[in-house]
Amino acid sequence: MTIRAKLYLSLIAIVILPGLVLGLINIRSSEKALKKSISSRIQNVAIQGANSIETVFYERLSEARGLALNPSLIEAVKLSNKSFSGVEPEKIKSRIDKIDNIWIKEGQNSKIARQIHSNPISEFLKKYSRIDPEKYGEIFITNAFGTNIGCTKILSDYFQADEDWWQQAFNNGKGEIFIDDRGYDESIKTLVTGIVVPIMDNGSAIGILKINFKIDQVIELVSTDDQSKTNIVSLVRSLGSLIVSSDKNRDGLSELELKVMKTNEGSGWITDFHQNSEMIIGFSPVNLKINTRVPTIGVMLRVGLTL
Repeated sequence: MTIRAKLYLSLIAIVILPGLVLGLINIRSSEKALKKSISSRIQNVAIQGANSIETVFYERLSEARGLALNPSLIEAVKLSNKSFSGVEPEKIKSRIDKIDNIWIKEGQNSKIARQIHSNPISEFLKKYSRIDPEKYGEIFITNAFGTNIGCTKILSDYFQADEDWWQQAFNNGKGEIFIDDRGYDESIKTLVTGIVVPIMDNGSAIGILKINFKIDQVIELVSTDDQSKTNIVSLVRSLGSLIVSSDKNRDGLSELELKVMKTNEGSGWITDFHQNSEMIIGFSPVNLKINTRVPTIGVMLRVGLTL
């Protein structure tokens, strides 16, 4: 090896190689800092989105409670209850069962179903729902005996008091608010969440109002946020099943996401892989008592960004 070659090698070893090493270290440090910054932003998007969703649910809850105070609806419920006054419980049950069986058997062709669907209360509810058809799935009212007395769409059955949401909201005449995560509603072909409130009179529940809200608009709160720039936005049950998601290619969470969400009560972020791409996943709890028809211990908002 010539002296010149040795000098070149020495120059590389003394000057260039350390510079390359330092450059790589700086690049990796910068990448790490950038990733941490993006992760923090995605977590904040999840937190802000969860707060927005909570606000929407409380607004819809307030709306349902306001509608339940409508004097015309209260009078209609009282009149319906009065029709059962003085009738023995066995005869009431027999009457309800008879109508319910016919209703279920004949469905849309049931005479009494059509009568209820076209009565003044139903017309009032239909007019109300037409204010924002993309917001409302269906609205209906029952009396204190659980029978349908007004609806925007003909229900699958006449008797509702055998449903858990009805019993929870009626609460033995005391009245209670109930948020019902129905999931996919076949009758209107979309995902809905039911807001169930008691219709009260003199401090007692005399009937039940249920509004099934479409929840597509809820997820759009985060999906259309220009600042979030996220690829995936999902509202998920903490045991892994999706309530609604902008990602049509997944029906649940990864094992890592499940593990993290089950062990974290607050917000956070993780890195995971989806369709062979690394993603930063941010999550935050939606602090509402949402009662679901499948086992759950809570609801979280999940947002993801592909790196």
